[in-house]
Amino acid sequence: MNARSQSVLTPFEGMGTVSKLSLPDQVYASLREELMSGRFAPGQRVPLRAIATAMGTSTMPVREAVNRLVATGALELLPNRRVSVPTLSEDRYRDLTKAKVLIESAAAEASVPFLTNEILERLRSLHVQMCEVASLPHNVANVQEYLKLNKDFHFTIYSISDSSALMNVIESLWLQVGPYFNLLHSETTGWRGNDRHKEILRALVARDPLWVRVSVRADLKGAADYILDNGLLSQQLVG
Repeated sequence: MNARSQSVLTPFEGMGTVSKLSLPDQVYASLREELMSGRFAPGQRVPLRAIATAMGTSTMPVREAVNRLVATGALELLPNRRVSVPTLSEDRYRDLTKAKVLIESAAAEASVPFLTNEILERLRSLHVQMCEVASLPHNVANVQEYLKLNKDFHFTIYSISDSSALMNVIESLWLQVGPYFNLLHSETTGWRGNDRHKEILRALVARDPLWVRVSVRADLKGAADYILDNGLLSQQLVG
C-alpha cells in the first residue's frame, strides 16, 4: 500500500468552536459529521490536541468523543496509542459498498411518497451549489465543500424515508465509507458524480420510485466501481 501525504485534508482546521453544554456529545456529533462527509482521509491520523484547539476546548471531551468512535469502528486506536481513520481491505470495501448500495437505494425509493416541493427545492439548491463548486479551482477547501454538499444531498433524500432504522444503518455505513469519498475528487481524478445527481433529481421530480432507486444505485455503484477499477484504495494513508 502506497503512502500518501497526510496534508490531503485537514478537517480539524476550521471546524468551529462548540458550546460548553453537553460538550462531549457536541464534539462527538461534529467528528461524526466530518467522517461521514469524507473530510478525513483513510488512514489519516486524528490529532486530539489539534482538534481540541480548533474547537476551542480541552482534550478531555475530544478524547471521550474519539473513544466512542473507536468503539463503533469509525476510528481505530493504533499500538502506539495514536488514533487514525481505519483503512479498508478491498474485500471489506466491496462488502460495505454492496450494503450501502442496497440500503440507500431502498431508502431513496421509500422517500418518494414523502417528497414535498420544499424538499425538492432544497435538493435543486444543493445540486446547483455542487455544480458551482465543481467549476472552481480544485483545492482542499473546495473539495471539502463539495463533499459536505454531497452528504447533505443524499441525507436530505434518505431522512424523509420515515425509517429511523434505515437511517441508523446508513449513518453507520457512511462513518466507515465516508473517508473514501475524497479519493474520488483528488488532484488526479478531478470532480466526479454530479451528472448522476442530476439524474437522481430528475427521478425525484417525476416522483417515480423505481427510477429513484435505479438512479441512486447507479450513483453509488459508479463511485465505488471507480475507486476499485482505478486502484484508488492504494492511495490510503499509512501511519
